[in-house]
Amino acid sequence: MKAVFFDLDETLINHDRCSIAALEKVREKYRIPVSLDQLADAFRLTNRRLWDLLVEKEIDEKELRTRRFGDLLKIFSIQVENPFEMGEYYIDIYKNRWFLMDGAIETLEALYDQYPLGIISNGFVDVQNYKIDNIGLRRFFKVIVISGTLNTLKPDPEVFRYACEKARLRSDEIIFVGDSYSHDIVGASRAGLHTVWYNPTHQSLKERIDDITPDCEIHHLKELLEILL
Repeated sequence: MKAVFFDLDETLINHDRCSIAALEKVREKYRIPVSLDQLADAFRLTNRRLWDLLVEKEIDEKELRTRRFGDLLKIFSIQVENPFEMGEYYIDIYKNRWFLMDGAIETLEALYDQYPLGIISNGFVDVQNYKIDNIGLRRFFKVIVISGTLNTLKPDPEVFRYACEKARLRSDEIIFVGDSYSHDIVGASRAGLHTVWYNPTHQSLKERIDDITPDCEIHHLKELLEILL
């Protein structure tokens, strides 16, 4: 193996914890009359549905950012005049509330001297770049690919192939680590990369896509060191 690439959100960065911190501020500012737990649960469902539509190219990034909070608050029969403004306020808070996954820095530091490292992430270019810089991760990575710079998203194998080209390596020389079976493991496998499924919540893989199975499964990032060093 010649390089190790990572997903970003929920693999290196604790996106859910960051999101809840931002939602708490949105709830306070706009006086949304539901509990934070209710708001967070509904946001996860709404956000996942809209990102699935984005992956399928049924909406674009602008529509996602415009609709996200309008669709969310409709669940609670709450009307807002400018859901886009609310969504942008959420992003402004979110991108400054960073929490790393347990063991992320220690794992990157241990691998940095042994392998070229990379990131392959779905997401808005401005937000993902800000996160990478603000939390001090850019120093570790030789290659950073954010789907917003391309005309497609993970799990499209072309995203992974593009990253391989940037690294000047064959796909079978790279191992990819990600938390999403459907986006990370399936996409990377189809592109010919080796895969490690980061599964800290011990999810069961009830249904395989095209009979794709990760090459390895870990529950803590530091377990990578046992595999790679």
